[in-house]
Amino acid sequence: MQDPILIFFAFLTGLLLAGLYFKRAQLEAIRQRDIAQSQLEGQKAQQEAVTSAQKETAEMLQQKILESFEGVASKALHSNQDQFLKATELKMGPLYEKLNRLQEATQGLKKLDSTAQELGRRSDALATALRGSSTARGQWGEQSVERIFELAGMKKGIHYFTQKVVENQLRPDFQILLAGGKDRIPLDAKAPFTAYYDSLQEENVTRKKDLLRLHEQNVREHIRILASKDYQNAVEGDVDFTVMYIPGDHLLDAAFEQNPNLLEHAWSKRVLLATPVTLLSLLSTVGYQWSRVEQGRKVNEIAEAAKELHTRMRVFTEHVAKMGTHMDRAVKSYNEVVGSYNRKVLPQGRRLESMQATEAGKPIAELKPIETSPRKDLQALPSAEEPA
Repeated sequence: MQDPILIFFAFLTGLLLAGLYFKRAQLEAIRQRDIAQSQLEGQKAQQEAVTSAQKETAEMLQQKILESFEGVASKALHSNQDQFLKATELKMGPLYEKLNRLQEATQGLKKLDSTAQELGRRSDALATALRGSSTARGQWGEQSVERIFELAGMKKGIHYFTQKVVENQLRPDFQILLAGGKDRIPLDAKAPFTAYYDSLQEENVTRKKDLLRLHEQNVREHIRILASKDYQNAVEGDVDFTVMYIPGDHLLDAAFEQNPNLLEHAWSKRVLLATPVTLLSLLSTVGYQWSRVEQGRKVNEIAEAAKELHTRMRVFTEHVAKMGTHMDRAVKSYNEVVGSYNRKVLPQGRRLESMQATEAGKPIAELKPIETSPRKDLQALPSAEEPA
C-alpha cells in the first residue's frame, strides 16, 4: 500500500515542480516582453525626435531657398520690367483679341437664344390661335397671300382686289386681274389645317395616322365647298377655275400622302391647289404680263408725245421763220433810211457846223448801217438724217 502512495505523492510533487517551472518561465517571458516594449517605445520616441528635427531643418532650408529665389526673381523682374511687359503684350494681345471676339460672340448667341425663345413663344401662340379659330386662320391666310402679292410686284386695287362682292352676293377672298383688266381669277385663302397641326403634337402612331387622314378629308371637303360656290362663273371674264390657297407645301404634301390623286380630283372640280411657291409663280407670270401691257402703253404714250412734240416744233419754227423774214425787211428798211440820211441830211448839218451856226462841241452823229443779216437756213427744218 505504501508504494502506490509514494508514487502518487512523487507524481504530485513532480506536477507542482513542473507548474512552478512553467509559471516562472511565463513570468520571465512577460518581463522580457515588457523590457522589449519599453526599448521599442524609447527607440520610437528617439526616431520621432530625429524626424521632427529633420522636418524643421528641411522647412528652414526651404524658407531660405524661397526667400533667396524671391529676391532673385524680384531683381530680375525689376531689371527687365519693360522687356517683360512688351513681350507679354505681344504674346497676350492676340489672346485678348480672341477673348473679346469670343465675348462678343457669346453676347450674340445670348441675343439669338432670346430671339429664338421669343419666336418660339409667338409661334406657339399663333398655332394655338389658328387651331382655335377659323376666323384667325382666314385672316392669317389672307395676310400670307397679300405678302406674296407684294413679292410678285402686284398692287392692290390695280392688279388685284380683296373681299369684293360679285354675282349672287358671293365674296371671294381675292380677285386676280389678268393683263388688260377683263379676266379675273378668284382665290380662296381659308384652307383647313387644324388636324395636321394636331397630328404634330400626337405621339400615338395610330392616332397620328387618323389625324392625317382627317386632314386629307378636310382638304377634300373644302374643295367640294369651293366647287359648289362656283366663283369662276360669278366673277368677270372667261377664267374657268378657282385657286385654293394652302399656306404651306408641307400641308399639301401631307394630304397627297393620304390621297395621291387629290390634285386631279381638285382640278376635275375646277379648283387649282396652290402653295406659297406655286402661287408666287402664278402671280409672277401674271405680273410679267401686266408689265408687258404697261410697257406697251408707255411706248404708245411716248409715240403720242413725240408726235405732239414734232407738231409743236413745226409750228414754232414757222413762227421763227416769219420773224426772221420780218427782221430782214426791217434791217433793209433801216439801212435805206440810214443811206438817205447820210446822203441828204448829214451834209447839210455839216455845212451848218462849218458856219458855226450850231451849238459848239455837239456835232451831228453819223448813222452806221447794219451789215449782219438774219440767217436764211431757219426757214427749213433739218431732215431726220441731219444733225440738229
